[in-house]
Amino acid sequence: MARKNRLDAVTEFAIALIGIATSHRDYKLVHYINESLQINLINEEDLPVFNVKNDSLSYFPFFTYYHPDLRTDFCLIANNNNSTFLIPSLKQINFFLLMQGAAYQQHIDTVSASLRKIQGVQAAILVNQSGIKEIGPLLEDIELHKIEIQKKAGDSIVKLYKNDEE
Repeated sequence: MARKNRLDAVTEFAIALIGIATSHRDYKLVHYINESLQINLINEEDLPVFNVKNDSLSYFPFFTYYHPDLRTDFCLIANNNNSTFLIPSLKQINFFLLMQGAAYQQHIDTVSASLRKIQGVQAAILVNQSGIKEIGPLLEDIELHKIEIQKKAGDSIVKLYKNDEE
């Protein structure tokens, strides 16, 4: 009997965090990443993160892109906002590229290698998330921020259609 080949659907939701050490400013790094990875990171509202030490919100530059073919969200977040660090234990890292979705390890390795080839990037390493206590709350903050962005985008579309009807 002939064997049928079937493609298995991705069942796991991968979360990869790539730390980037660079001397580039955020807008320049975004340009090089977009060019290198053939994506279109766009600047969104800064990411609000609760700072326990100051008992206040700190805001960090935030860029995002959803890749429909890979079914993966790309988020670039600055680790420093000139007053505090997003993840203080990783002070040598300037930016984090978060990949959430159906990305395979081979794709994550390819992205890391492509980032290393960008001129001015000293390192692009896959961050071991198990030893960092700030990761859990950070992922929650990112998820809530993305929901808020989508909600605001939906509200503006509704307003646009209401203006067209009037």
